[in-house]
Amino acid sequence: MVNVDDPDAVPDDLLRAGDGVGLLRTEFLFIGQAERPDEETQYRAYARLLQRLGGRPLILRTLDIGGDKPLPDLDIPAETNPFLGLRGLRLCLDRPELFRPQVRAALRAAADGPLSIMLPMVSRAAEVLEARSFIEAEARALDLAVPPVGIMVETPAAALALDTMPVDFASIGSNDLTQYVMAASRDAGGRVAELIDPLDPAVLRLIRMVRGGDGGGQGAAALALRRHGERPGGHRGARRHRDRARFGGTGGARPGQAVDCRLRRPGSRAAVRAPERLRAAIAAAPQACSSTGASASKASISASSRAASGDPGAA
Repeated sequence: MVNVDDPDAVPDDLLRAGDGVGLLRTEFLFIGQAERPDEETQYRAYARLLQRLGGRPLILRTLDIGGDKPLPDLDIPAETNPFLGLRGLRLCLDRPELFRPQVRAALRAAADGPLSIMLPMVSRAAEVLEARSFIEAEARALDLAVPPVGIMVETPAAALALDTMPVDFASIGSNDLTQYVMAASRDAGGRVAELIDPLDPAVLRLIRMVRGGDGGGQGAAALALRRHGERPGGHRGARRHRDRARFGGTGGARPGQAVDCRLRRPGSRAAVRAPERLRAAIAAAPQACSSTGASASKASISASSRAASGDPGAA
């Protein structure tokens, strides 16, 4: 699957060759535009991409604005640290006039094809419940079914309490997860830049917790690890997952960094993918990856060499 910043930048042959879109960053409809897109504009964009996918799945991330991605016409009070402020799902829930057109457009598009909704910047189950209630209310108003709803695991809180989240799937956003765990801005330089390491034991432990699928690391999990190749084009590889025992990563790491992890329990078809460096780190230092003090269970590890296109930008 591919991750998409702007559908117009992704050639049809790539979409036809892949298994779908693992992450659609919907900010392309908002950033740099003269005016905000209305419901119809957004619906046409999502429906057209679904049509191009020809029945392949599409995971749509709701608007992830704030932090390093502000909207000029959006009045947000000045914040000392906007990366920890009103952004992502927090902003959408605070501004229903911004959230409603996108939700309605996504629901209408989901009636045309296999579309899932993914919520960014989640810290508490209450946020997911509020968002789901909002989505369900709009679905009732449109007399449409609710598609699968999941989250990006970008905060330590979401990773630690994932078992409390009422989600259908989850994806690891490695860039934000790493910066919040390490308390280091991902665009920092010098000594601070050395802390932005997704292979740090603290980050790996949280990834292992997510892998368990229940917040407590219960149940053995199998790892299938994949290295991502990088090319220009504004899209990266991703995979889909549909339940709390299966998790995929769609974070935007620099070439060779840990990104796009997916984990599964034995017998599941879902796989965990990550660069070979992460596989080696887990294999070489299982104790560093243990989230509960228990020894890491042996995992069956396979690697796929299929390259995915992408840029080194942020998730």
